[in-house]
Amino acid sequence: MSEIKDYKFLVIDTVSHEAIILNSYQSIEDFLDSNFNNKLSHNTIRQRLLDNTFFFFEDVIIKKLIWE
Repeated sequence: MSEIKDYKFLVIDTVSHEAIILNSYQSIEDFLDSNFNNKLSHNTIRQRLLDNTFFFFEDVIIKKLIWE
């Protein structure tokens, strides 16, 4: 069951309809830096996900997965 909790964030590309699962704020930052022109720091990503369980950034939706 602990392996399931390694999947923390879902990133969905709204243009291509592809999705990936990432496990840290830093990995989200790296993904966005390599695929988009605009940048977000991992601290900004963290704060946006604390305020809401998801947010839009350019053509992607970033969703925090909640496991009980």
